[in-house]
Amino acid sequence: MHAFSPEDMTSKAWSKLIKGSIIPRPIAWITTQNKDNVINAAPFSYFNIFTPTILAVSIQYDPTQRKDTARNLIDRKEAVVHIPDKALLAQMDQTSSPLPSNESEIELAGLHIVASDLVQPPGIQEAKVRIETKLEAHIPLTVKDSDAIETELFLLRIVKAHLAADIYDVTTGYVDSEKLDPVARLGGPDYSIIDKIKDFKRNF
Repeated sequence: MHAFSPEDMTSKAWSKLIKGSIIPRPIAWITTQNKDNVINAAPFSYFNIFTPTILAVSIQYDPTQRKDTARNLIDRKEAVVHIPDKALLAQMDQTSSPLPSNESEIELAGLHIVASDLVQPPGIQEAKVRIETKLEAHIPLTVKDSDAIETELFLLRIVKAHLAADIYDVTTGYVDSEKLDPVARLGGPDYSIIDKIKDFKRNF
């Protein structure tokens, strides 16, 4: 096997290696609002659950221009996290386009909003899963042996979840992953969908 250390590679080369290895990564499609109530939407693949009520997303830090989602989370402390599905892939990808902070990616992608119940930012109406959250903690993470911020980790407390009726079985309490049809991030520009292993039986 090849062996690598981050100190022996450029940050770009190391990032490609790690992002191509740790796959598939779920995507948080996040809506926030700025101080002028402009709605921002953007996807992030450094994302997962920490507990059943805490989500974690890390947003790369740029000292010259903090991303709108990060700034809005720090300022307003609320967000709606969506799980994008295959049918929304093109529109989700559009929302990753850099726009001035006074313009909304919702309009750019031809999406519609729906009011939230417990937070100010609205959700994306077309998404099959939307999760209302409030900021629990904001943790800047620095480059090794440096004070320079590399990324910002946001822990988001879930306060309410909305699921499309056709993906949730009220009898079993399970979400139907095939009907949800979520997309995940691979290395480079690639995405994946779920293909369940159906012939495997757990031993416990």
